[in-house]
Amino acid sequence: MVDRVKPLKFETPELGTQNNRRFPTEIDPAEDYVAAKGVSFEASEDRRINLDGSGDIQFTDATNPTGRTLRNITEQLNSHASRHSPTGADPLPTEAAVTVSTSTTNTEGNADSFARSNHTHKVEITSSTVKASASTSTTSTVAVLLSGMSVTPAAGTYKIMAHASATLSVNTTMFFSLFVGGAIVTDSEGARVRANNNVATQRMDWNYFDDIVVNGSQAIEIRWRTTTGTATAFDRQLSILKVS
Repeated sequence: MVDRVKPLKFETPELGTQNNRRFPTEIDPAEDYVAAKGVSFEASEDRRINLDGSGDIQFTDATNPTGRTLRNITEQLNSHASRHSPTGADPLPTEAAVTVSTSTTNTEGNADSFARSNHTHKVEITSSTVKASASTSTTSTVAVLLSGMSVTPAAGTYKIMAHASATLSVNTTMFFSLFVGGAIVTDSEGARVRANNNVATQRMDWNYFDDIVVNGSQAIEIRWRTTTGTATAFDRQLSILKVS
């Protein structure tokens, strides 16, 4: 138990009481005030409560050797937000924002710093393109890979842009289509027909655009075939843009 003592008091009308006792009595903690310059704890000069020069109550201890008043503490609390701004007296650490990519995922992060409200992000879109212009030919009547037109991206959703330009040696039909993981993409096949009045050197274009989801191991390919004769491809390109 903590030792507690009660100072003795003299009561006179001059001290604010109606009593006038000739002998000292103990103070009543429920109604008496004690007049003093201040209070020193454990007889230490470094730990005390007293009035400063302006009449404010001042607290002094080992961490505040010059003393701090309630006014000081209130002012500091009122200016708390501005003290921690990047240009304040006690700024919170800030760093540049990270680059946002369509290949990254949401994470909590682990940096011991913050970003300002008007920070900006550089955005990088993950993409891949394969293209070729050297001629390549096929006489296959089943869909085979158009030379060089294959990519195997990481898992995600991609916007696909496919293009091919080719000729036919005879009046016949050739077909282009998009395959993902070895399976044809529904409605991707397009036919190009050489009519009787067309010459063998007239190029015919095929273009296809779609959103494709892959699991990370599936190849995206342009394949082609012909019903008869020889199909010869020239300019061709397969581009993918990761959107999620």
